[in-house]
Amino acid sequence: MGATQDPSIDFLIQMSSPLQLVGLAHPRITVADVVGNKLASDAGSFAAFNAMDQDVQIEEIVSLSPNVTANLLESSSLDLVSGQTRPVAFRLEVHRDFALAVRLEVRYTHKVQSANKTDDVAHTSNFVVSFELRKKSINEVHKLTYVHSGGIVSYSMLRPPSEKALHRATRGQRFPVFINLHGAGLEADDPTFTQSLDGVPDLAAWTLFPSGVTPWSGDDWHDWALRDVESAISALPRWIDRLGWTGLGVEAAKWLVCGHSNGGQGVLYFVSHRPDNIIAAAQVSGYSSIQQYVPYQFWREIDPALSLVIHASLNNYRHELLVPTNMKGIDLMQQHGSADDNVPCFHARRMQQLIFEAGNTSQYVELAGKGHWFDGIMTTAPLRDFYEGKLIQASEGQLMQASEGQVTPESFTLTVASPVESGPKFGFRIEDLSRPGQLGKVHVKTSDDGLSVTTSNVLRFSLDCSAYASDQLTIDGQFVALDRGHHTLRVHLMRRDLRWQAVSSHSLQEPKELGRHKYQSCGMQSILHTKSAITIFIQDASLAYVALQISRNLHQYYGADAVVRRASSSGEGIVGNVITLKCGDQTPGQEKQFPVRVEQAKVIIQDDQNQTTREYEAGGEGISTAFLHPLPQDRIGLVIWGQHKHSLEVAARLAAPTITGAGQPDFVVLTDQCLRKGTGAVLAAGLFDSFWRVSTMSYFT
Repeated sequence: MGATQDPSIDFLIQMSSPLQLVGLAHPRITVADVVGNKLASDAGSFAAFNAMDQDVQIEEIVSLSPNVTANLLESSSLDLVSGQTRPVAFRLEVHRDFALAVRLEVRYTHKVQSANKTDDVAHTSNFVVSFELRKKSINEVHKLTYVHSGGIVSYSMLRPPSEKALHRATRGQRFPVFINLHGAGLEADDPTFTQSLDGVPDLAAWTLFPSGVTPWSGDDWHDWALRDVESAISALPRWIDRLGWTGLGVEAAKWLVCGHSNGGQGVLYFVSHRPDNIIAAAQVSGYSSIQQYVPYQFWREIDPALSLVIHASLNNYRHELLVPTNMKGIDLMQQHGSADDNVPCFHARRMQQLIFEAGNTSQYVELAGKGHWFDGIMTTAPLRDFYEGKLIQASEGQLMQASEGQVTPESFTLTVASPVESGPKFGFRIEDLSRPGQLGKVHVKTSDDGLSVTTSNVLRFSLDCSAYASDQLTIDGQFVALDRGHHTLRVHLMRRDLRWQAVSSHSLQEPKELGRHKYQSCGMQSILHTKSAITIFIQDASLAYVALQISRNLHQYYGADAVVRRASSSGEGIVGNVITLKCGDQTPGQEKQFPVRVEQAKVIIQDDQNQTTREYEAGGEGISTAFLHPLPQDRIGLVIWGQHKHSLEVAARLAAPTITGAGQPDFVVLTDQCLRKGTGAVLAAGLFDSFWRVSTMSYFT
């Protein structure tokens, strides 16, 4: 790349044996701060590791500190297989005259040989977790914990409205949520982050500094981290009740969002994916999309047809395609330093140009000579005026939003890449696409005569009738009658046989109506749409090391939880999504009619739309495959199969959704050459449509 010297790198690796075989993986404990004489919330978490050569079960947590009680968040024991690290969630309460120094005893069981050496018996051991609680006043920034929608415990930092802000407010008013998204590699409780808004201490808002679960905000403030923010907002009413807050309430559906660097990119994701929640947004030193920030042009050269599939899988993060239309009605401010050598100001300039070309506007401020970060960057004079002005406008009902008293524009467009991750725009929500991998659009014109809707690549959308007075609806030139007496406030419209018709939400639960639930769509990333720990099934102990690597990656990158089980164990009671690892002759056991399956060490893909069956078997190199499949209760499964263990490792490394921005479709067939050639050695890849058929957005060799 033009360098004149040989490249070199120096690094230091420190390795040490653990002092105990089962214990605390790292010293960071997630617990809420003490506000007054109460914990701001009762959820807590720490990471535990098991270095024994056998599995253990964490049975209970008890407090060793007076006037402090603790117990596991779940009533059942927690399995920790040999070599695994996973989060342990617990509940913590403090009582009168408690001490800030807390010690918890974690009791676990494992098998030991009996005295007569004829059988194994359960033996109970323990380790101690010690930490210091922090005490804060109710007006200080303090830590709030809660249960993430994925079943783990996460945290955000909270700054309630100041006394001055409350004094200026009107009686009965509720304040919106001001969300500040941090940059990459920063913990939410870092003073650099929590003090970044000290220049605006009296905003008429509940100020939230979310963690996004990890210092990397999980998936770059995309779906996993966005759901973390939504979980934090849902925890605010509980905080109000728990601490007996007597100030004004929270308007949980109204957000003013700002962010720096990676958080600035997250602002664009929030604007494009939750437009009806956003009252205003400020992007500071943010990049326009991961595709622009990361040099994708240095990827391996591949067949353009395969490149189409990979990039289609990344459409949901291509803010340049989504923000310009979806931000209509949202005031967006972009601030960037002209001397920024981390994220060049090209990103902000380009986004402003695209917004202008879409017929919308944003406010752009370029700071001469300023770099990527400096003290006070989040509270410059333009930003202070923006925050305060938009919050005043929101309190007076002057901003567009899909709620009571909304101001709806005469026309607007909603653009969606992944319906499951996208919210409504002025009450319209795209629920399903006709052709996956291609953007779906709904263009709406409002008039006294009713609503005129034009769609592109949309199979189904819904409409909040409470946002519109007229029952006159025309879709793609076809009149559709809306009978409000027979529908809930949200009406679902579906295209059947080239005609649109209103359908009930109940009928959409029938498999014949919609074979693929929305939570099962959006590529292999949909495995993270889990309601609890992800279960990883293995056929036998020889595959445990692959399962452990996936478990570690999920925990490292997302803070997610995973349970490793033998395939022979019962699947009853599993409420989360499932990853199944198989190798060699271990057939995944998919239904015969499913379009992707493994039989006799061959990967078979049934392409009904082209009336073609394709078979892939090992040549000189091993092959492997990974593909999604449906599970009951709208859950999703991911099968990862390899011809041999090495091939399985390749598929688990490249297909498991642990790295954001990689572009992972619904199914892929790999060879072992992928370790050298990357995507260039892929044999097949593609997407399923809404009925779990292989779509035309697929690639085959």
